[in-house]
Amino acid sequence: MPSFNFLAKASHYCYPPGVNAANLTMNDIRGANAKIAHLRQGRIDNGLLKATRDDPGYQPQMPYTKKPLCNYSTWDTEKLAKSLLARGIKSRQQMKFMDKEDMVSALKNADKQPRFDRFTELPAECRNEIYRLALEDTKPRVRPAPPAISQVSRQLRSETLPLFFHMTTLTVVVTAEPAKPIALSHYFGDHKTEIAPRTRKYFNYARKAGWTKHMRNFQWRIMGASYSAKGRLEKPWNECYLVRFSTNMKNVETSARDRRSQARLDLIQAGMKKIADTENTKLTDADFKNMVAFFLATF
Repeated sequence: MPSFNFLAKASHYCYPPGVNAANLTMNDIRGANAKIAHLRQGRIDNGLLKATRDDPGYQPQMPYTKKPLCNYSTWDTEKLAKSLLARGIKSRQQMKFMDKEDMVSALKNADKQPRFDRFTELPAECRNEIYRLALEDTKPRVRPAPPAISQVSRQLRSETLPLFFHMTTLTVVVTAEPAKPIALSHYFGDHKTEIAPRTRKYFNYARKAGWTKHMRNFQWRIMGASYSAKGRLEKPWNECYLVRFSTNMKNVETSARDRRSQARLDLIQAGMKKIADTENTKLTDADFKNMVAFFLATF
């Protein structure tokens, strides 16, 4: 038999309000035993039994409705006017033709569409934290466009673009194709390695716009294909390498997606370390060209 202490908790859900567990009859206790059996059927919430429509004394719960932020109806006209002015909803000239009911309606409509027009007055540290939350994305991107937040104003563009390119991993697609006719390439092994046209066009624009100096994370995707002497396409190959420079360009980390590329990984690590050992604190155009030339020469 369950304890009366437990029945006192269950009575809130299983019996109408005002029923005390200490005054329960045997029939009430038998009914409570049946409800306790529902514990094995998963009908439990925070240690309390949940009643159903078939249970005696079932009372449906009222749906939750969000309460307004303030009860503007109890405010006087002066307080409503000050609130409208402080929030920039209405001007003094507009409020000359408004009564109390119009002021209450204007404040309620403003609560449904909240705005914050003093974002630029926040400290720089707070704005940077908001930018990081808005721009956080760990997936590598191919030719990423500037984020929408950078198109709000010149100030936000100057603050968000460096952070965006610091955090974003940019994918550089490199293709390795036979430079000579297929039959000659098969015997002499001569391949033409170059950056994909769209990728090259994107980074040329990024250099002119001054974006490359903020870039720190690169994913080099090397895509190649081999052909037989008869001109048939053999299995294509694909290798990916990650290059991550530190904020001040003093350290660099390289990694490969698979261990099959480990033979070239040490060579890439040494080549990128020469770029990181320079006195430059940002990725200059010369550093970017050296990195591109190194990858094209390696493959």
